[in-house]
Amino acid sequence: MSQVTDPLFVDGSNPDMSNEVLREALVTAERLRVQESLARQEAQALLSGLQVLTEANSVETMFSGILAVIGEVIPFTEAAVLVEDPSGETLGVVATNHARPPNSIIHPKDLLHRVLKGEPTIVMDLLQVPEWNQLPFDHQKGRRSAVLLPIETPRTRAIFVCLDDRVGSYTRHHLELLTYFTPLAAQALQRADELAAMDSLITRLEHLALHDPLTGLANRSLFNDRLRKEVEASEMLGLPMAVINIDLDDFKVINDTMGHEVGDRLLIETSRRLQHVIRTSDLVCRLGGDEFAIIMSRIGSEEDLLRVGKKLVLELGKPLEVDGQIVRPSASVGSAFVGKPEHSIAVILKHADVALYDAKASGGGTHRLFSSEMRAELDRTQSVESELRRAVDNDELVLHYQPIVCSGSDHVVALEALVRWNHPTRGLVPPGDFIPIAERSSLIQHLGLWVLDRAVSDCAEWLTDGPRRRIAVNVAGRQVLAPDFATEVLSILERHGVAPNHLELELSEEIVVKRTAEVMLDNLHHLQRAGIELSFDDFGTGYSSIHHLRRFPGQRLKIDRGFVARMLEDRANAAVVRSIVDLAHGLDLKVVAEGVETAAQQQFLVDLGCDELQGFFFSMPLPLDEVASPRCSSRIGSVAPVD
Repeated sequence: MSQVTDPLFVDGSNPDMSNEVLREALVTAERLRVQESLARQEAQALLSGLQVLTEANSVETMFSGILAVIGEVIPFTEAAVLVEDPSGETLGVVATNHARPPNSIIHPKDLLHRVLKGEPTIVMDLLQVPEWNQLPFDHQKGRRSAVLLPIETPRTRAIFVCLDDRVGSYTRHHLELLTYFTPLAAQALQRADELAAMDSLITRLEHLALHDPLTGLANRSLFNDRLRKEVEASEMLGLPMAVINIDLDDFKVINDTMGHEVGDRLLIETSRRLQHVIRTSDLVCRLGGDEFAIIMSRIGSEEDLLRVGKKLVLELGKPLEVDGQIVRPSASVGSAFVGKPEHSIAVILKHADVALYDAKASGGGTHRLFSSEMRAELDRTQSVESELRRAVDNDELVLHYQPIVCSGSDHVVALEALVRWNHPTRGLVPPGDFIPIAERSSLIQHLGLWVLDRAVSDCAEWLTDGPRRRIAVNVAGRQVLAPDFATEVLSILERHGVAPNHLELELSEEIVVKRTAEVMLDNLHHLQRAGIELSFDDFGTGYSSIHHLRRFPGQRLKIDRGFVARMLEDRANAAVVRSIVDLAHGLDLKVVAEGVETAAQQQFLVDLGCDELQGFFFSMPLPLDEVASPRCSSRIGSVAPVD
């Protein structure tokens, strides 16, 4: 029986053939094992990258983590992420595999431009790429090969760069491996965009929370925080500081008459001028509307503060042209010097407010430094204002009337209404003690309308009984600047049945010259067209201007009593009175002389050609039932002058 053998195990079979098969099987098995290991490694790297992406709390942390993950599957000596700036002119190094924060800015050359356009690139030998060595990349020196991969999102473009010290370190396989991370890198870049947008939003919100959106200046919140810190620092170091309050004069008028765009431009220019005057270490704030404030640290003395205040007034008073319109701003400035911070912040702010109030009360366009006397005067003023508000409501005000006579006949042609305050404890209070206080507040508008209504009501019968007569009523600048002033005046006349040509409104020269706002002129022209007469009061007191007289729609000019009182003894005053009469007649205005107290004064004014006269020589101000009138003309001249 023959023996059957398995040829694979036959002795003497081909040993080379069996060894070759075994080697190939082993190599194949090893290759599969390596591939499986690499696949697991790559998969693990991707998972690690995803974890980095979800856990990173900053752009730098996110990209640095991804670079570390890439380093697990691709060899490199140096790696970085370059992100293109919005202009496309530079690349910023936002992350490297180094611990220190990157600070490089790279100006892209041809190589990087090609990559940014979407061309993954392998560089076998960087020495053969001249533009590479021209890039100011901190860690490029000594590197010989590179692989570069572009990453792009709708908003941003970036490059992943891997560098190695050896020539030809990178193959297409490495590039393919790197592309595995493209979705991860793109997601990271997208996340970076979102984080950057969020950071930008947060920054903007934080800025808006502490800054004025129109001017960019610090707002009241930042002002209060900075003031607290400055006061604390001043207390610790013993160094003086100051708070300055600034308020634009008549800003509402500019805003209403020239438009809100002009008003906004003025506010922006004001903020620029304020920053130009003060030091960069000081803080300029817009507290709201046309109110600004400055915190000055380490100011030397009150004299230094006075110089700053003067400079602010001059700078803020410079004319400004906006779209062909000339704006002539003015500012009131009040400051409080804090030599020793012995007062609370509230008291410091109050002192600056008091100084500002005093600057505005003096007519604006000036600077005041707080003093204790200023505070005492403010307390008195506020007390009077408070009492005066109650007086209007409690009917404590009364009107007296002073005749105005025709210079040629002494016939009464008008009565000027003069308000008096019948105070319950102080008796009859003269207008000089309370009218200026009312004029510095909104109270004057309420008080002025009360006077006008009462005067027209009181004199309605006298005005319409007999020859044409008129009632003269003083009005304040705040009243005429109110948009509805003309309408209110005509409504009062209609309510009491008095024709407009029986009413004369007297405006001070200072008001007309300093407040030539269009709304005021519109009101005055409206009233004049309706038949109401207008007079230029207190002429010659220091503000006169022919230019303003020509613009003023008036019928009369009243010579201030101060010139009349001294004209017979002072040749200069006599010359002024003569010039005023000639000027007024040249402009077709009638002339009224106030403060006539003697027969000699009367005759001199008649000889000069004054049209009407008024003063104690004819009658002192009296209640309506006692005042001289054509029906009791014998009273004219019988009232003795009062000193």
